[in-house]
Amino acid sequence: MYRVFIVDDEPVICKGLRETIEWDTLGLEIAGEAHNGIDALALIASVQPHILITDIRMPGMDGITLIKSIRKQDQTIKIIILSGFSDYQFLKEAIQLGVDSYLLKPIDTDELISNLKNLVTVIEEEIQKISRLYQGFELLRTNTLIRLVTNEIGRREFDEKASFLDISMDAEHYLCAVCVLAGEADTADETGGDTLAISIRGACRAAADGKCVSFVDTKNRLVFLFYGRTEDSVLANADMVLEQAAGFARQFAGRSIEAYRGRMVHTIEDMAKSYASAVEGFQKAESPLDGDPLEGRWKSVVERAADYISEHCQEALSIKQLASLFGINPSYLGQIFKKTTGESFTNYVNRHRIEKARMLLAQTSLKVYEISERVGFTDYHYFLKIFKKITGILPTDTRC
Repeated sequence: MYRVFIVDDEPVICKGLRETIEWDTLGLEIAGEAHNGIDALALIASVQPHILITDIRMPGMDGITLIKSIRKQDQTIKIIILSGFSDYQFLKEAIQLGVDSYLLKPIDTDELISNLKNLVTVIEEEIQKISRLYQGFELLRTNTLIRLVTNEIGRREFDEKASFLDISMDAEHYLCAVCVLAGEADTADETGGDTLAISIRGACRAAADGKCVSFVDTKNRLVFLFYGRTEDSVLANADMVLEQAAGFARQFAGRSIEAYRGRMVHTIEDMAKSYASAVEGFQKAESPLDGDPLEGRWKSVVERAADYISEHCQEALSIKQLASLFGINPSYLGQIFKKTTGESFTNYVNRHRIEKARMLLAQTSLKVYEISERVGFTDYHYFLKIFKKITGILPTDTRC
């Protein structure tokens, strides 16, 4: 819905506009109204409407003065002027201020609706244009950073593009970290890796506090480029941001991530070396399992992990937690878990929880949300989604 704000010193006019037009069918909603320009100016700053419908002659501040004040802050708001006077001087000023329509009172409802429909079309076209520009900007930014960490761009070209893309990494020490979904490198479940990586990137921007640049590389890995005046400050910032990333993935997607840090370097040109060493750490953790002489030991580890999941499924579980418990690499555990059980760690845990939920539904009178909590789901709606995905029905259907 696009927001509309109405300003008229006659309350009956405001009421008539509210009640005679089916705003929702136009994709619009009345976000507020005022009966003089002074009150309107303060409210508009708070509401930030897409469309303003305003009278011309009002006490305190007339419509033209109101529009002049608004235009100093917002050039995009669409404006329809309503006036009881065929005043060409007002019309001239209105045109200069970029007013979209000038309608005379008494208001012709059909004419107003036609104008509103046109403005909705214009707003949607502008939003699409801005979206395309933003996507192009983000693509260029990501490509530039990928070329930086793969050593495919010279310093002069990078500086030129960085200035345009608002990338500033002027520092003395640099560190790259690559984040992947722990144990999920070769799987795709209900939370896509690329989508989650983009979401985590957005969530970590505030934590980075201007000391980090991030992007998603061609393998859907989330890459952080940390920089600072001292090595300690770079490491401290990396710890904070990576902890934030892990927390977001765990809380909002029920997933764990594994971060691989590269070596500390001291020039932007050497960022490629830091990235390469981070990726190398990831690749080592992904080493093939076939022919592993310790295969029997790994099967034993998976069996112990499965027993632990069965006993603690009501608690928060992550592959990093179990890997720490058994003293092995989290990504490696993820691979042997999938190789042994035939499914990813996340899917295995979810299926086990849903099986326990079905048992509780059949054997107890607990409410569905209580069962959700008992089997380890902190998000009730996520529980419903996973239950239906695994069983094909909703929990309530089992009790019909």
